Amino acid sequence: IATFFINADVRGRVPEIQKLKKELAFQGRVTSELAILKEQSRRASQATPILQSLLPSGDALIDFRRDLRALALADKIDFGFEFGLDSSGNKLEPASLSFRMTAAGEAQKFIGFLRAIESMPYFVGFGSIDVSQTGNRFNAFLDGRVFYNKEGR
Repeated sequence: IATFFINADVRGRVPEIQKLKKELAFQGRVTSELAILKEQSRRASQATPILQSLLPSGDALIDFRRDLRALALADKIDFGFEFGLDSSGNKLEPASLSFRMTAAGEAQKFIGFLRAIESMPYFVGFGSIDVSQTGNRFNAFLDGRVFYNKEGR
């Protein structure tokens, strides 16, 4: 009789034991993932100053418009430019200064101008580019941001 009650008690606890075993395995996986995330966070925080040092200082952006104009002149591109709003950035994104630019020129020279922008010592992101073509001439309106190191290092 005692064996019967013990077996009945054990059978009754099996689902509870299995549930606790699954919870324990889940908590082990969560703990492991948390440790990985903490290590990745530590490594990312070490890399942030290095990445920031690659960006030009805010003062260097004074030359950005002049450098774009020089590229446009070299490729015989009609060019207009104005700076917009400054964004101070945060932990996930560096500081940036918005701009609006117009450019127009022959197809090959226009493409050369855009490629030259990519090779400039600035980190530029375009939010929108509106391009139209008339014959062999491109006209473009570009909105973008140039990123910089707010710390000025």
